Amino acid sequence: MPLTVAAYQAWQLGQVAQAEQLYRQVLEKQPQQRDALLGMLAVSQSNGSDQSIVLGYALQLRRLYPKDQEVLFATGRILEDAPNDQVSETELKLAQRSSENVAEASYRLGLFYVEQQRWAEAQSAFFEAVRKKPYQVDYRLNLAISYDQLGKHRLALEHYQVALSQANSGLTKIDQTMIHERVSYLQTRRLFEE
Repeated sequence: MPLTVAAYQAWQLGQVAQAEQLYRQVLEKQPQQRDALLGMLAVSQSNGSDQSIVLGYALQLRRLYPKDQEVLFATGRILEDAPNDQVSETELKLAQRSSENVAEASYRLGLFYVEQQRWAEAQSAFFEAVRKKPYQVDYRLNLAISYDQLGKHRLALEHYQVALSQANSGLTKIDQTMIHERVSYLQTRRLFEE
């Protein structure tokens, strides 16, 4: 008997933990398997999982099966009821995990967090973007700004200086005047802190 059938039968019998275990086994081998994703969506709703987990399954199903009527029905209410910023954040996190361009997805997630003044999360996302593409000046500049906002001035200074050196080599045009002013301020501040 296929695992999806066994999982569905466990679900029908109210054996939620067993159904979840079986659906997860299917998804380990076939991460885009429609019935297993639908099953995990149902399980995550029934066991009180965090809303972001439920949204993650709903968005993944919609992305993989945009015209499937059963998917549209199962995910419709979830996506309608979710706040737009929660859907956007979940979509961005999903893109970060599943995208071929992790750096760009991480950068966009960081920008999303900046809009909400969530600097620690922005810093983490920008760090991932820089880790994947260290020579992308915009990524590094935003990492420096996020460190600056968090009061991590030594790290901010380091990344501002790297961004400046990269910009000077012609990789991109950024507001070098602003960066020079900020570097000067942080260097002065550092002298007083030492």
